[in-house]
Amino acid sequence: DEQVNTVLNELFALSKDQYLTGLWVKLPALLQHGDYERAAVLRNVLLDGAAQNQPFSMLALVASAYTIAGLKDDAWGIAKAESEKGRELTDDDRKLINAVMEAASTNYPAPQVFFDFTSDQVRLDAYLTISALAHQVGKPELASRALNDAVKFIQKSSVKIDRKKALANILYLANRS
Repeated sequence: DEQVNTVLNELFALSKDQYLTGLWVKLPALLQHGDYERAAVLRNVLLDGAAQNQPFSMLALVASAYTIAGLKDDAWGIAKAESEKGRELTDDDRKLINAVMEAASTNYPAPQVFFDFTSDQVRLDAYLTISALAHQVGKPELASRALNDAVKFIQKSSVKIDRKKALANILYLANRS
C-alpha cells in the first residue's frame, strides 16, 4: 500500500488523468475483497474527477469494475444514477461494459464483440482493460486470454496504432500476472 500510494502521489503531480486511472486500478480489488464502503468512496472520487482524453469514460470503467467483480446489478444501477445526473455512456463505453459482462460470466467475449469499437486503439484498450480488471479480481486465465488477444491484434499489419506504446502496455500487464 505504501508503494502504491507513493506512485499515486507521483501520478497526481504529473497528470490528473493518470492519477485517476491509477486510482481506478484499486477499485476492482476493493470490490473483490468485499470492501464496499471504501469502494463507494473511491467510486465517488473517480466519477467526480472523471478523466479526459481516455478511450472510455470513467463511468464505463467504474461500471466495468463492478461488473467483473460480480456486481452487475450495481454496475447498471450506478450507470443509471449517473445518467440521471447528465453523464452519458458512448457507444464504445457500452460495448466495453457488455464485453466485460460476457467475460465476467465465464464466457470470453466472441471476437466480433471487439470488431465494433470505433478505432483500433479503442479495441486494443478494451482488451487491455479486460486483462487489467481480470488480474485485479484474481481471474488469471481471463487476464491472460485478453492479453493474448491484444498481442494477436497488434500483430496484424492493417492495425493502425502506436505499436511501441501498445507493446509497452502489454508488457506492463504481462509482468503483473
